[in-house]
Amino acid sequence: MKEDVLKGWLKSNDSTIDTLADNMGISSRTIKYWLKGRTVRKENRIKLCDATEIRPKHLFDYKFE
Repeated sequence: MKEDVLKGWLKSNDSTIDTLADNMGISSRTIKYWLKGRTVRKENRIKLCDATEIRPKHLFDYKFE
């Protein structure tokens, strides 16, 4: 994941990790792990793109279905 893209989205949308996590139905700890470079599982990649409305090719360095 491109951590800087997600951080930029949070800042530009005046949002927090906690708010995004609540909207996605996951823990904020999970998002914090992603921002430290941990792998985002496929089902969470889809949720993250849906919640942020960021296209996968802009948020991730790889393709996923």
